[in-house]
Amino acid sequence: ILKSLNDKKRWENSTAGITERYSVSKLFDYYITSELTRLIPSIEGDPAVIVNVVAPGFCKSELMSREEGVPWALKVMEAITARTTEEGSKAIVDAAARGKESSGKYLDHQKTTEYVLW
Repeated sequence: ILKSLNDKKRWENSTAGITERYSVSKLFDYYITSELTRLIPSIEGDPAVIVNVVAPGFCKSELMSREEGVPWALKVMEAITARTTEEGSKAIVDAAARGKESSGKYLDHQKTTEYVLW
């Protein structure tokens, strides 16, 4: 799987392009978090390190301006609906401040939710 994902031609010729690549990277983020949570040792019954997945939501940033071929519709959607990076960063700070009950969880918009795989 990794060999296929690392094949640059696969992504250059893909009709989904950046959107597909982004989705795959988020899926790997969740899988890595799940595995790390399982492997982390406990100290007196509590995880030694808290690991979780954080989704700050769709934020306005310079990411799309650095990529070639971003669909204009996505740029319009960003202008209309995206949060500021300051607003999105609240989710990251929230995740860092949570306790052991958040370890291994998916945090979406500062709420613990189930990760849905399409």
